[in-house]
Amino acid sequence: MLGGCHCGAIRYRVEGAPRTHALCHCSDCRRHAGAPMVGWAMYRHEAVEIEKGTVKIYPSSEHG
Repeated sequence: MLGGCHCGAIRYRVEGAPRTHALCHCSDCRRHAGAPMVGWAMYRHEAVEIEKGTVKIYPSSEHG
């Protein structure tokens, strides 16, 4: 699957099935998306290849 950000600065390719996915309507997701809900999916780091641009990786409890 190919994707990217709205402005086109980041382009990525994802292979395989997501670890999890959701349609979320919490206040944080509504605020960030400017919409009544937002769809998202999480993939393993190894499944994502950045084809254009530089992304910022935020540490998590899983990756330290």
